[in-house]
Amino acid sequence: MLTTTIRIILSAIFAALLSAHASSESAELRVGNLVLSYDAVRWRLERSSVDEAVLEPIGELRKSQDPVRFVKRKGALASTCRAIARDTWPGDLYADPEATPTEFVGRPATRLAVHTRCRNATPVGRITCAEDDGSIYAVMSVNAISDCRADIPVLYPDPAPLDLLLDGLRFTSR
Repeated sequence: MLTTTIRIILSAIFAALLSAHASSESAELRVGNLVLSYDAVRWRLERSSVDEAVLEPIGELRKSQDPVRFVKRKGALASTCRAIARDTWPGDLYADPEATPTEFVGRPATRLAVHTRCRNATPVGRITCAEDDGSIYAVMSVNAISDCRADIPVLYPDPAPLDLLLDGLRFTSR
């Protein structure tokens, strides 16, 4: 309990420091109607196409945050989100995703948590999906592991940098 409280406090302090020292060097990422303004000093666009992009944390942020993937697909919200989750966290290593309703960029959304079947402490895969203008948009941390004994660079990412990053998201439609 004390460890969890300390992590929450440290995460809040880290988020405050990040926003207090915000960079003036911003960049923009676009995947369909989803647009992200992000800090180019802390994040680097690793790859990008019309339907997918990956941002890599750089500098000190690499120690506390995984890369973040943005995906656009056609389909129904629940089934498409589950399909993207299965593509991201494949095989017998991961259990079926647990769905929770949420909100994402002002839209009703689905959040999936995908747990490994490992006995060891391993990160939960998290994906959030929302519909906009007939397409499904998904955002997830890229933390898939290939076996239960894999060396995982960021075992439990700090949520503050990801939350700060996702605050820069918006849809251009409507």
